[in-house]
Amino acid sequence: MLLPALLVKPFVENAIWHGLAAKEGDRIVDVRFRSTESGLRCTVTDNGIGRQGATSRANGEHSYATELTQERLLLLTPRMQQKGIIVDRYERGAPSGTEVVIELAI
Repeated sequence: MLLPALLVKPFVENAIWHGLAAKEGDRIVDVRFRSTESGLRCTVTDNGIGRQGATSRANGEHSYATELTQERLLLLTPRMQQKGIIVDRYERGAPSGTEVVIELAI
């Protein structure tokens, strides 16, 4: 299966710039691709400060990566089915990163 250009990159960049840049200690970004019965699943997981933490330190800046990627997905061929979810991860009640799951099916 061919993966559309720049589909995953914005989520990896967000993990680094917004999730990990302000974090102290170990910083991890995990990008995985897995073949599924219906297509391909990509998971981008980080152990950063989470979306809530990134929003509170954004200084009025707005990230457009998620919106631009959604537009790219909508432009794909009509027969390609896609879905994506963003999960805020927590550990002991505190933000502990973000997970993005993109599933592409044909």
